[in-house]
Amino acid sequence: MNPLGEAWLLNRAGNCIEVHAHPSESFEFESIVRLISEYGSESDKANCKIWRTSHSDDSKASILNSYNQNWCKVRFWKDNKLTFRIASTGFNWWYRVVDFLERNPQMSSVNITVSDENGIIYWDNLPYSFCVESSNLKVLSNAFMRS
Repeated sequence: MNPLGEAWLLNRAGNCIEVHAHPSESFEFESIVRLISEYGSESDKANCKIWRTSHSDDSKASILNSYNQNWCKVRFWKDNKLTFRIASTGFNWWYRVVDFLERNPQMSSVNITVSDENGIIYWDNLPYSFCVESSNLKVLSNAFMRS
């Protein structure tokens, strides 16, 4: 485990990739290009090919936009906190967050925070059990619907 804890990237389609550090934390653009080349749409993959040959500003902007719109950064901190940081507010991430939690029951003792890149908090320090309890899903989902 690295000194900050464990980290994953989670996308809208439900793909979850364990990473050493999130590409955008140290702005390793080539890491983002590799990620989008593998998991992006055909259009995204085409932008990656263009970037590799021309280093065009337009293709770079498209790749970053795809990354920000389609991926959520997940980190398990050593203080038993789990954070999800989303850049896209045009997608209701609640189902993906809950799906991630249900696939990782070993985290049943963690507290969960979900926020966006602008600092808006959708869920704040909620216990795992509250987040996966089906009767709470509507309440948790609605948190993502506020403007």
